[in-house]
Amino acid sequence: MGANKLAAPKIVYKTSFVLYCRASGGDWVEKGEWQEAQEQDALATAHASDDESQWQTVRLINVRTYPDGRAPQETIAWMTGIPKGAERNGMITEAIFAIGTKKKMAGPFCEKFEEDEKDSKSKSMIDAGRSAMQQFIDGDAQAFGQLRSILEAFTSNKAAKASAQGVVIVMFTDLVGSTKMTEELGDLGAQQVVRTHNAIVRNALPAYHGREVKHTGDGIMAVYYNAANAVASTMVMQQEFAKKNSIPSNPPVRVRIGLNAGQAVEEENDYFGTTVQLSARVCDKANADQIFVTQSARDLSTGHSIQFKPAGDFAMKGIFQPVPVFEVAWNAQMQAAG
Repeated sequence: MGANKLAAPKIVYKTSFVLYCRASGGDWVEKGEWQEAQEQDALATAHASDDESQWQTVRLINVRTYPDGRAPQETIAWMTGIPKGAERNGMITEAIFAIGTKKKMAGPFCEKFEEDEKDSKSKSMIDAGRSAMQQFIDGDAQAFGQLRSILEAFTSNKAAKASAQGVVIVMFTDLVGSTKMTEELGDLGAQQVVRTHNAIVRNALPAYHGREVKHTGDGIMAVYYNAANAVASTMVMQQEFAKKNSIPSNPPVRVRIGLNAGQAVEEENDYFGTTVQLSARVCDKANADQIFVTQSARDLSTGHSIQFKPAGDFAMKGIFQPVPVFEVAWNAQMQAAG
């Protein structure tokens, strides 16, 4: 294996599309399923269903299933009520204004909407916005507030510059003490802890526009295209782990997380290079319940309500000088909330 590649199994998954329709006051009805190569057929059927008066809401779900039995990942590929052209732009502008954000923020979003829908980096943000809006329609009064952070990420000059330069934020999670955990809980008990870890990480990723790259056995590797989103996502993960651990009957899920920002080589749905290696090594330096980030990840997160504190300079294999590392104060928000 080359010097710039981390040894990790390649994750294989299957992609499909499932169409759901719901009448006013009714339950969701599954209307069909298509394979990845039939995406255009699935979209055409979704649009046709949206034109049928009997359906109030239509959703086309992108489902990623794994042969190893892990929980499927689902994202909204298309949903009803997304207008086009001037009507769509007007709706976006009014939504932005309604959440207390300046209308001018809608300009960059609307002008490049159709172009950005074809770009995987931008599409993740658009899909997150759609999901937030649909959650609001379904009765989640707090979901609409997500649009502010989504638009700030989309219009951030620093984030846009980083994306244009091919900068990614690489995250590694790691279950601490996994060998001892297996000895104490047995294979079945340890696997349940792994499932809890996987579920929390995978729930936080799409909400902050992150993408899982692979499972490393004791953790997950993921990438983001916005550093503030990456840090916020890991904060949510640790907060959720803490909530689980506060219940005495639950086996403890102790996780450390590392983040690094830089350029990486993307190949066959994986990422390689020194940026990836440094992220993994930063994760290794953290203790249970900690989030460690490099200076590059911290600098790209400035201007947001995120607290960092110096964790020290660490010697890293393959790097001549010690690397400054910073800890994310993820529990500050929980303490403030009481």
